[in-house]
Amino acid sequence: MLRTALWIVGIGIALAAGAVGGGLTAVNGTMDMMMDNAVGADAHAVRVYVDVLEDLRAGNIEDATEHLESRLDDVLVMVMEPANYEYGLNGNTVERADSAFVEARAYREAYPRTSERGFVDEMVASVWAAGPPSGLR
Repeated sequence: MLRTALWIVGIGIALAAGAVGGGLTAVNGTMDMMMDNAVGADAHAVRVYVDVLEDLRAGNIEDATEHLESRLDDVLVMVMEPANYEYGLNGNTVERADSAFVEARAYREAYPRTSERGFVDEMVASVWAAGPPSGLR
């Protein structure tokens, strides 16, 4: 009887240790993925900054402007994606996103444009139609 009880306790401990280990592995995987995405996005931003700076130094104002306009489109679509606001972002983050939305919309009203990427223009139009992020929560 004691032997059976010890065997059951041993299995319980092994299962608990496995569950904890598996949970830690999942958390590490999620953190790795988040860091990978952040570093990848920042690396892309560095490329864009270098392209813009090279265009400005060469006097290519139109090319530099297009690089920035295109990047603004891309970031708007990613940041303002309604699905992002299902994850319980904190109030400060949503407030900053609202402010960015208002500023970007005012800019685009002052300087309307159509890009060479029609599908992105449609996605940006849907960002404007959805409204500020605080309304997406």
